[in-house]
Amino acid sequence: MPYSCSGQQDSRTKGFHVFGKLTGRKSGLVFFYYRESKDKYVRDSCALKDGYFSFTGIVSEPTTADFALKDKDNDGNRFGGPNFSTFFIEPGKLIITAAENNISHSEMRGSNSQLELERVKRKKDSIIVRELDPLNEVYKKNNAQYLTAQKDSSRQGDLSIIQGRFDSISLIKEQIFLKLTDADIEYVIHHPESYISSYLLANNIRYVSFDSLKLLYNTLSPDIQKSYYGLEVATEIQKTQEIIADTAVKSFIRRDVKGGLIDLDEERKDKYILLDFWASWCIPCRQQSPHLKLLYNKYKKSGFEIIGVADDNKTPDAWRKAILQDGLEIWKQILINPDTTINRNETSASIGDIYNVASYPTQVLINKNGNILERYGDKGVSFESLDKRLMSIFGY
Repeated sequence: MPYSCSGQQDSRTKGFHVFGKLTGRKSGLVFFYYRESKDKYVRDSCALKDGYFSFTGIVSEPTTADFALKDKDNDGNRFGGPNFSTFFIEPGKLIITAAENNISHSEMRGSNSQLELERVKRKKDSIIVRELDPLNEVYKKNNAQYLTAQKDSSRQGDLSIIQGRFDSISLIKEQIFLKLTDADIEYVIHHPESYISSYLLANNIRYVSFDSLKLLYNTLSPDIQKSYYGLEVATEIQKTQEIIADTAVKSFIRRDVKGGLIDLDEERKDKYILLDFWASWCIPCRQQSPHLKLLYNKYKKSGFEIIGVADDNKTPDAWRKAILQDGLEIWKQILINPDTTINRNETSASIGDIYNVASYPTQVLINKNGNILERYGDKGVSFESLDKRLMSIFGY
């Protein structure tokens, strides 16, 4: 008989009862975490009895649940590894079939929402197996060649060739990730009354334009818009609209790549400033760099300045290398997060948080009066619009 560890099932129709069998393990502890309502998150656990387990509870709507066997990767506070999986649960009888060290590929029956999610996952898995996995193998071989060449002084000339292959691989990966996002968005478009749609849309907030996010949210049914994940999307839309309406510049102080102190309030006096949010690992960012250099050289004598803001605090060497490789030392370069251990004068908040930047590349154009004129990329208009705006400002 399955062993029940949770409290009594609620008498309302929102109750669920999970039954499960974990093969390969007779004893141990399993975790089951889920959102009971928009305001209540439940952390449940259960001791295995001859490999069986059971959980009961209530949910206000179909929602995600994390299931894990306690091990070195899963201690109740952090989850991951082969003994962890996420399901979409809903009211009713739910059955989990799992195996030790393969819980990530376990099966749940009884949840229509989980079946919907698996359909989307199968489509994405086919893209991963067909396109991404072979590319990852190419990356591994290329990386091995790079490491070998690094150690051989006679092969230093090969490093730039191998690096070029890395750049090509990254470009192809970018296109594959776009296909994975498209698979999610296609489901959202065709299933406006599905809780899975709000979940997928919330997970892709960073990967779709603001206009697309609003359009997709508005296609959702009223009930789905009011769901937990629907409200997450609505909150992001509202926050972004407030940012767009708020034209006041947010000041900051940062140490630049050359060691100088950059104060935005001082920098913007009698100048138009473009904050360029980028990263050394962001291929689209680096693809835009040549055009930014053209604009900078064209307008710098007329009072146009660029400040690069890089998300490279964890990879400062790659940041410095990318600046030199792409010729970006011609304007000021700073990191998005402070290093207070070196300089206590820096603004403590992330500049990305100050300007609510969720993806890269993103640019923010500031005028001489300290007002935000326009955003490009994330939560803004297209990068191509920057040319027209600068032409209208400087007259040429």
